[in-house]
Amino acid sequence: MYLNHISLYELVSLGTLFSGVTLALLLGFVKRAGQTASLLLSAALTVVVLRAGGLSSLFLPALGPLLYLYVRQLIYPERRPGQKDGLHFAGPLLLGVWGPEWLVATFIIVYLWLSQRLIGDYYARQRVILMDRPRFAFRRLEWVLRLVALFCGLAVFNDGFFLGWQLSLWPVAVEGVLGLDQATPTIRDRPEAWDAREKGGRLKEAVAAKRLYEDAELTLAGLAEKLAIHPHELSRILNIGLGKNFSDFINEFRVRDIARKMLDPAFSQITIIGIAYESGFNSKTTFNRVFKEMTGKTPAEYKNSLKNEVPIDKLAPWSRMRPVILRSGGPPLGVPEKINRSYMFRNYVKIAWRNLVRTKLYSAINVLGLSAGMAVAMLIGLWIWDELTYDHSFANHAQLAQVMTTTFSDDGTAGTEPNVCRPIAGELRSKYGNDFKYLSMATWCWSHVLTVGDKTFTARGPWVEPQFPVMFSLDMVKGNINALSDPSSILITASLAKTLFGDAEPIGKIIRLDNKDNFHVAGVFHDFPANSTFSDSRYYETKYFLPWTRYVTMDQRVKDAAMDWNNRSWVCYAQLADHIDMDKEATKVRNVVMAHRTKADGLLSTYLYPMDKWHLYSDFKDGRPVGGPIESVRLFFIIGVFVLLLACINFMNLSTARSEKRAKEVGIRKTVGSLRSQLIRQFLSESVIVAVVSFIFSVFLVIVLLPFFNSLAGKHILLPWGSPVFWLCTLAFTVVTGLISGSYPALYLSKFDPIKVLKGTFRAGRYASLPRKVLVVGQFTFSIALIIGTVIVYKQIQFAKNRPINYRKEGLITVNPGPPGLSGYYNAMRNDLLATGAVANMAGASDATTYLGAWRSGFNWAGKNPNTNPVFGFMYMSEDFGQSIGWQLKEGEGFFEGIFDG
Repeated sequence: MYLNHISLYELVSLGTLFSGVTLALLLGFVKRAGQTASLLLSAALTVVVLRAGGLSSLFLPALGPLLYLYVRQLIYPERRPGQKDGLHFAGPLLLGVWGPEWLVATFIIVYLWLSQRLIGDYYARQRVILMDRPRFAFRRLEWVLRLVALFCGLAVFNDGFFLGWQLSLWPVAVEGVLGLDQATPTIRDRPEAWDAREKGGRLKEAVAAKRLYEDAELTLAGLAEKLAIHPHELSRILNIGLGKNFSDFINEFRVRDIARKMLDPAFSQITIIGIAYESGFNSKTTFNRVFKEMTGKTPAEYKNSLKNEVPIDKLAPWSRMRPVILRSGGPPLGVPEKINRSYMFRNYVKIAWRNLVRTKLYSAINVLGLSAGMAVAMLIGLWIWDELTYDHSFANHAQLAQVMTTTFSDDGTAGTEPNVCRPIAGELRSKYGNDFKYLSMATWCWSHVLTVGDKTFTARGPWVEPQFPVMFSLDMVKGNINALSDPSSILITASLAKTLFGDAEPIGKIIRLDNKDNFHVAGVFHDFPANSTFSDSRYYETKYFLPWTRYVTMDQRVKDAAMDWNNRSWVCYAQLADHIDMDKEATKVRNVVMAHRTKADGLLSTYLYPMDKWHLYSDFKDGRPVGGPIESVRLFFIIGVFVLLLACINFMNLSTARSEKRAKEVGIRKTVGSLRSQLIRQFLSESVIVAVVSFIFSVFLVIVLLPFFNSLAGKHILLPWGSPVFWLCTLAFTVVTGLISGSYPALYLSKFDPIKVLKGTFRAGRYASLPRKVLVVGQFTFSIALIIGTVIVYKQIQFAKNRPINYRKEGLITVNPGPPGLSGYYNAMRNDLLATGAVANMAGASDATTYLGAWRSGFNWAGKNPNTNPVFGFMYMSEDFGQSIGWQLKEGEGFFEGIFDG
């Protein structure tokens, strides 16, 4: 990762920029009392965010007037900004264009001082008797203004203090978004409400403990006298802290006491009115009226209901007896309960579908939002599944491994590579033959020219030993899988057979390799799947396999390496026996090569690299795979989960925002006997139906977007329509999504009090919407994090593209030279290309500019430590290679024509 070009300040600025803008927008669009103050604070926060983010300082002087008007609006909520207030912004306009920073800071600090004066004047106007409360009112805001003034002065000397300037405004803005000040128009009432609620709890405890409600002649003044507090203070606690008047407060205790005594056998001989008088009522009429208002039933009805069903109000003690719901035409006693459940399930589905169709716009927003999130989650899920099943198409993938070599440099660092020496396979067979089912040497996947008649193609393929096709369970279309024991045979893929022979029979046909050797087609196998190492176009993309027995007789260099333990120019694959553990065997064979080397030749060890880790764990540390693409898989899994949660949160917020429209439905259902669990099941069924509809739309989105996604990700992912596992996973995915998105709305809507709803007195509590606001904040937080992450990744890519690479890439082209014989005509080709005028220079090399395919030890030089044997990567090149690629040497001189003469 190239993080050096992104400073910590830039990273924090980027994060606060998005967060601040989002917070300002939420604050500006929130709908509640004190909207004007919220708009002023939103504008002030926007001004600071723009300056802290380095976007614009033109509007910075307006911060002072905006905060001044904000404070004034809090103190005088009935006063609206007028045309004269626009004069406050005349000075900022001029300062923003021509004013120096120190003058802008002074201007803002003056307005902050004026804001403090407004708060001080407010305190001075309060009556002494009330001074225990208003002194709390603006304490937090005063500290915010002081911090802003402090950072304003410091920002003149260093721009980094603009971040502190911005963050100091966040607490006030967050309070405005969460609605912690919505109970009254001004901030000054918030501490009063908190104080009143706290005292209200102690008041209820005192009244209950001393049973003061039993006094039939109790009045507000009398209760205040018994509690030793002022009547005004008691009235404030009841009205603000508990939201009740004195009569309702006392009568609630009396009704609760009556309900308790109705269940107490000790009061069974006392009449209801007698119990009422004992509990503090002194009027039968008042008692009957109050009792019915609070319980929904007359005293007699309520007492009778205790004998056969659970009380539906919250005043009476809870009984474990289940309510009896009588239905006309219902099933007779003894009918299995599952019949009723089946009927209710159909009823839930019917109601859910009707609600979905009736509110078309709301349903469309819900479905589109949820389907977009599900589509993204499905695409990420398909990509993750493709990564996790990489190379799993081979039947023996759990027992297959590649033999790797780990070399140790002088400083102790380890480097692991797939290159091995030729005799290693024979050594493993002779010493550990019982541990391995098969071993196969192979070359790299080289490119060769294949000729059939007048057709000539270039394709990649390795030379392998005869057991290789069996090890990797090639899916043969026709021919013999063991055919490579014949030195003149070749196995080709079905696509290559189609290219070379069309619809003709390929078996037995002759293919000429590099215009030198003939091979007959002995077998055709299906192409490797896209998520396979042998389909990777960067390294392998195998189209055929050639016989190893022919390869070892063609080149003297290969013959000489039969017992050379230093020449690591090949690769080796192994299939372990079924009873052998991969990790234990890797430890067992680690010194198989060092047994034939000395320390002077260099330290190295052998490692068995399991096929299941080839793709996802490609990074090595100390000779062991420790990471790689698996980190991206984990990252995208987290992203997919959070994207789906964002869609679910959006569904939750839309559902709970319509709570008042569903309140009466809940009230009626509870009145006729519905349990809360039944209502929860109803709302969950609605969300599951929405999830099912959203899933159908998401599938269409995935079908449309999958080609673009494959192009972006470099994949060949297809929807596995015929896989039962796919359908089971999508079913579980849809149901879980529906349950998650409907969980909070179901729990929230099902807890409504039916009495308050049907009486029209239902009001959501002050903090009832707090969970929804927390969800919104979380939703925006993760969205901002995704945006910031995208920007950082983009900057990383741009940095990687533009970083110094020490060669000239503009106009540089790397061309495969084709068949080996073509290199003999290198000078003629070079002269012809230079003569065209389109080519400025040309050079030859054994490898591409940024790739080293050969590594070797055994070099000596003057002053070399005889106890070390470092490994060097190298390539063969012509004299004009450096001039062609435009490299810049740190020391010495480059190659030039005639440098090796003599």
